[in-house]
Amino acid sequence: MASESQWRWVDRNGVQRVLSFDTLADALRNGALGRDVPVWREGMPAFMPAGWVPELENACTQAPLTTAADAAAVGEISPPTQASLEAFQRLINPQKSSKDPRQSPTVPSGKSMRTAILGSQAPHVAARPLPPSPMAAPRKPRPHEKSNPLDPPSQASHESTTANAPTPSSPPAQSSPPIDTPPATPLAIQHSGQRSSSEQIETSRTAMVPSTPIDPSSPLISTETHPSHFDQTMPSNVMRAEFERLAQRRRLLRILFASLSAIVLLIGVLALIALRTRNSKLPQPETAPTTALSVESIPDAAPAQSAVPLAASTTPEPSVSPSEKSEKACKFQGIRKRLVVGASKDIPMEVWSDPSERLVAVGFASRNHTALGFVLDPKTLTPERSFTKQASLHLTRVVPLNAQGTITFETDEQAPAAAVLNPLTVACSPPARLGTFKGSLTIRRASDTIPEILWKLPFGDTLEAMRALPIPGKGIAVVFRANHELWLGWISEDHKAVGDLQKIQGVGEKTGTPSLGWNGRRVLVAFADLPSDQAPWAVRVAEAAFGDTNITSSPLKFNVEKQEVPRISPAVLGLADGRWVLVFTEGSAGSRSVRLQTFDSDLQPLEEPCAISKTGDNAGQGLATVGKTGGVVVYLTSIGPFYEVWAAGIDCQ
Repeated sequence: MASESQWRWVDRNGVQRVLSFDTLADALRNGALGRDVPVWREGMPAFMPAGWVPELENACTQAPLTTAADAAAVGEISPPTQASLEAFQRLINPQKSSKDPRQSPTVPSGKSMRTAILGSQAPHVAARPLPPSPMAAPRKPRPHEKSNPLDPPSQASHESTTANAPTPSSPPAQSSPPIDTPPATPLAIQHSGQRSSSEQIETSRTAMVPSTPIDPSSPLISTETHPSHFDQTMPSNVMRAEFERLAQRRRLLRILFASLSAIVLLIGVLALIALRTRNSKLPQPETAPTTALSVESIPDAAPAQSAVPLAASTTPEPSVSPSEKSEKACKFQGIRKRLVVGASKDIPMEVWSDPSERLVAVGFASRNHTALGFVLDPKTLTPERSFTKQASLHLTRVVPLNAQGTITFETDEQAPAAAVLNPLTVACSPPARLGTFKGSLTIRRASDTIPEILWKLPFGDTLEAMRALPIPGKGIAVVFRANHELWLGWISEDHKAVGDLQKIQGVGEKTGTPSLGWNGRRVLVAFADLPSDQAPWAVRVAEAAFGDTNITSSPLKFNVEKQEVPRISPAVLGLADGRWVLVFTEGSAGSRSVRLQTFDSDLQPLEEPCAISKTGDNAGQGLATVGKTGGVVVYLTSIGPFYEVWAAGIDCQ
């Protein structure tokens, strides 16, 4: 059976790795290897792409087209056997393989064995430029070309031509690349500048003598006389004229292309100038209407309460009547999509949404600390816009936010010798930035040059895991961790401290990263807590109104039978109707899953938690965000040392 034999595959360095059929199939299903990776087992004539092997056809349906440059090293390194070495040689040089067609793998039309098997892993050969003169690369007749009709059917001439022609397996005699010109007769070869030895010239003369009488009046015989001596230092005038015509045609095409490009650019500049001039002449309305996202305009829509509201909003605190309360739990929509491969787990993801907008946004970073962002449609999880920025300093966060009606992304970067440490952008309007300066927590607007001090920190600049959330009509709530303790603070709309920092009571020996939520009435802090070394991680919450003091946490009860299962990385989201949505990671290390639980305004669970990540995936660090047409949960999955960003659709109507 194929599943019981050992399989081999070749990485980009030519190293053969041995693995079982099940391991190979799993690597193809989860995207660690692509359909183009060369594989082989005993009984196969040569290495061939995994997508060509019938036994791996089902596994390749979910595999990417090509193997990523930083693909995981699946399998163990093994010295090649004699059979695998011969199979690899047939991959590299299929011409040396057996002539029996039954021992050669089928190659698609128009591809060589090496190009078809290696796919994107094969190096691309640059196009060879034409030599400046035919003298630079004299051309020999090719074996597959037909002889000139004027050549007499002499056996000596045939043997001379065959002896001097290069074989397909041997390299060309000249160092320069050949020129694709028609096959030359013996006279044309001498006219084109190719020198022949006296023996070859004599053989050619002998071959040109017909063995039978020839009728001079025959139309196939030229009666033109040729000189007995040829100038072997000058190229053919006909060939030179042909090259000059080709060069002139290329020059004309370059000039034409440059002219067309300039015309298109000029038309675009003129159109842009005309459009801006027209917009500047339009009358401005007395009252500016509510601006929706630039991707979709929603006229005549009343402003709704935002799940991640803007701090500059003056909307009063909404009151949720019993008739407006929803007792429905959020449901998984059955659709998942991988957004990116090679993400960083050390830089936390950030999400943004607004109940009045159709789209949601997520910001994260790649392994090489490149800032990335997507604007998604919750219904299809299709990215409608993307953001990429190469950070010049140490990247700490990629924050999506709404700037003047358009979703944008802001990056937090830490300079090695910066005066303000721990930068954190708050997604309010206009955005603000928190940080620490000489043992104090500070805040700075985009228009400020010097940050303002909010509180003096008793523990210096050693805080970590800081999170901030805009509260409409109130200000900003900020929470952070220092020495395994959680602290909560309130900031007014004019960026002033409201009271002192409040220490959250009721935490265990260790605490995880805190999360903030707002449901229109109260603020909820959720975090993972380890009561003792013998107890598993559990989720605790602390609920408070804006400006409250003496804040105490309590364990959160889930609607499940087993309450003692380890649960970490809770992320809370408040909905405008008062419900709470909690995304958390459940399970032991190496086999964790992302789940979602909905609570009512009194923190009572609604139905049972639903699974977000796929069964068997090692997933975690989930975040939820809900817009006008649906919600999205983004999370990470690990495949060996690599991490992927996945998105799953949810419905909270």
